[in-house]
Amino acid sequence: MTVSSEGFSENGRSDVETAEVDSRVGYVFSKPMTKALNRYEAVKDRFGMVHSLIKGCGLLSKLKVIEPVQATSVNLKVFHLDEYVEFLMHPNVATYVEQAEDTVTYGLGYDCPVFRGFADTLLWAAGGTLSAARALSSGSVDISIFWGGGWHHALRNQAAGFCYINDVVLGIQQLKKKFPRVLYLDLDVHHGDGVESAFVYSRQVVTLSFHLHEVGFYPGSGSLGDKGLGRGKGYTFNVPLRRNISDENYVSVVRAVAERVKEVYQPKALVVQCGADTIIGDRLGGFNLTPAAICKCVSLFKSWKLPMLVLGGGGYHLTNTARTWAAVSHVLLDLPVPSDVPDHKYMVKYSPTFEMNVYPGMQRDRNSPDYVNSLLEEVNKQVKGIRLVQSVVAVEGTLRDEEYASVGADMDALNRSHAKWDDPQTLQYLEGPKRRFLLTVQSVEAFQELKKHLQKVLSRGMIPSKGTLSDQDRLNLVLKVTTFSELLEYIGNLVPVTWRDLPEVTDTTITTVATDDSYLFSEREEWMAYTAEELKVRIFEFLRDIRDPERPSTLEELDVISEDSIHVDQLSNSRPVFRICVTFHPTIPQCSLATLIGLCIRQKLCQELNGIAFKLDIKVEEGSHLSADDVTKQINDKERVAAALENPNLRKMVDSCIQLD
Repeated sequence: MTVSSEGFSENGRSDVETAEVDSRVGYVFSKPMTKALNRYEAVKDRFGMVHSLIKGCGLLSKLKVIEPVQATSVNLKVFHLDEYVEFLMHPNVATYVEQAEDTVTYGLGYDCPVFRGFADTLLWAAGGTLSAARALSSGSVDISIFWGGGWHHALRNQAAGFCYINDVVLGIQQLKKKFPRVLYLDLDVHHGDGVESAFVYSRQVVTLSFHLHEVGFYPGSGSLGDKGLGRGKGYTFNVPLRRNISDENYVSVVRAVAERVKEVYQPKALVVQCGADTIIGDRLGGFNLTPAAICKCVSLFKSWKLPMLVLGGGGYHLTNTARTWAAVSHVLLDLPVPSDVPDHKYMVKYSPTFEMNVYPGMQRDRNSPDYVNSLLEEVNKQVKGIRLVQSVVAVEGTLRDEEYASVGADMDALNRSHAKWDDPQTLQYLEGPKRRFLLTVQSVEAFQELKKHLQKVLSRGMIPSKGTLSDQDRLNLVLKVTTFSELLEYIGNLVPVTWRDLPEVTDTTITTVATDDSYLFSEREEWMAYTAEELKVRIFEFLRDIRDPERPSTLEELDVISEDSIHVDQLSNSRPVFRICVTFHPTIPQCSLATLIGLCIRQKLCQELNGIAFKLDIKVEEGSHLSADDVTKQINDKERVAAALENPNLRKMVDSCIQLD
């Protein structure tokens, strides 16, 4: 039979029983896991629906089923902070969420609510990805699939975007123990911010995310300029796409970028997050894709013949998500995708078409050829800066805290036996004794001897945990390693030390005004002439006419806001950067309308102040609301605000209040 380029059968029959089967494709599944993952509130029953369709297509006999092992809190602590994990695993976490202030700190509520069987579900999600990664590392499979994974938004100490733990990071950490270079490809419609932040300083992991990027779309990160930090600068890739991208355009972009990054970076393993919220019709999406596009991308990655971990992710149109992941499973097995949905437990949900395919909409693709070409040009420039890294996997793979990530990166550099230590791009990230030390080690022979001695030093305490080292001991160890204080005498015996004759290396790292992304920069110049006082007047003009959510009156008329409640400070003279503080007085002291008013203020200013660099702080007036502090934290949490505004009903109400309807 013939198979179309999309992987779908052209004659409408699957004929899977006659197709050649790849028996080295693993599939993580168990009944206890399915029961736990089906409880996940954001996508209730989704894992069961996906598995049932895969089973109905007759794929289970073609796959190597991997029995998962549930993760433990110890597994989670490889990435997540101890106190965060202990909070999640608390037997009365649901009660805690109602009472504790930590719920705001840890991101629970709103898009990450607690539900029955909460901890059990999280441990199975992490366990599934770890089991898939272990199977890949052991060599028992070439491809490992876990459709219950892909929770890519969670941070080390905070839930975000429906993600409570970051199983993707845990899986990558597992793979790093064997594979020196891992390429992470994120196909979710939302930016893979949690995974990116985990490896933003790393060269051992390249993250590449293709996502919708526009004002107000969650999580708001992942611009073209986000390229990594420190030693990892240039090893983070973002491809910010515009709304309604088509199959053809999307596949061409993914192919062009991914193949170029793969060609230069030469990864030893792949991790692919296949979020299905890219498919047309997803309530939290914004692309105009069909499952065929995702199949083509995954087929490309498979053609590289590298160990590949394939995970799920977003996907809130449940039947379309099941269609997509079942289709991808066929592609990974080199099988054609049937045209019709087979008879199975959830078949009635696929009415009225009962087809495996999903058809694109009529929306106009906003990704013009000029825009796409500009993306490709920028990415191609960035790719040229990639340098191969031969990592010390046994050392870096055990590091946990930020301090140890820095130490691991130093070890990464030290163990490249052919490194050119006079290379400014290497030296700009090294300071003081480290820089001088590297400049003295010029011969490969001396370097190899030194490396052996250095590894002996590190072996005395290089597998730390919060249970074995005090904070001070950890700090002392880091300082000892990064300054090589125990090696100075040994270095002196190896090579002549002529530090005074060495030139200083200028650090070319760009320093920004802020340490986070709360400063919004753009190039409109009409704002450049504004003083703080003039800007304050303009801000009041923007806010005074916002309507109250329950009354036909404005915030000014209800004394919710006044000009005196707005404070503006100028932080920079060379280029105007402002700190804006808006304090408001809610109309009712105990209801959730205060949060809604705060959302309206934030959304209005982010829209109107386009072109000015500013940091925004919105506060509920002290004593005016029973939960003033909690409301203030909520409306200043940019990730949570972005997630909340993805709710179409809430977004409509906010737009109505700020008079955008």
